[in-house]
Amino acid sequence: MKNRGGGRPGAVCKACANAQGRARYWVDPERWRARSRAYARTARGRQLNAAAVARWKAANPEKVRASYLARDAIRRGLIARPAMCQAIGCRRTATDMHHSDYTKPTAVDFLCRGDHIRLRREIAIALKPGSKRKFARAHQALDAPIDSADGHKARVDAWP
Repeated sequence: MKNRGGGRPGAVCKACANAQGRARYWVDPERWRARSRAYARTARGRQLNAAAVARWKAANPEKVRASYLARDAIRRGLIARPAMCQAIGCRRTATDMHHSDYTKPTAVDFLCRGDHIRLRREIAIALKPGSKRKFARAHQALDAPIDSADGHKARVDAWP
């Protein structure tokens, strides 16, 4: 038997158990999302989320600083937030700020959530002509999946 984690034996390996869990999720995703939202509203869920946010902030001080300085520049009027997403062909509201370089906190691209996620999966996306730059670039490209020792595909995430 394989080790399921926490020292408990399991009938399948971790990778297969994770795959089964993902398949179970996609049978009725709204049920699992509702369950997750309900847990997030509990005291324990809020406590765990606060701890996760604190760990992320401690691990990413340059991102926290750049985000704070960009929001402050918007508040003081140094950066004008456009109403629409800056990606070519998009007419949605710009809700996210993307930093291509965290050492330049006021050099941000304003994107909708969908284009921001797409930018994280691609190397670059084209911006509208009115933007200061022609392209928004991702921080680093995602690595291709690699084979693990047990023959399962291991997922390599460049984005925490």
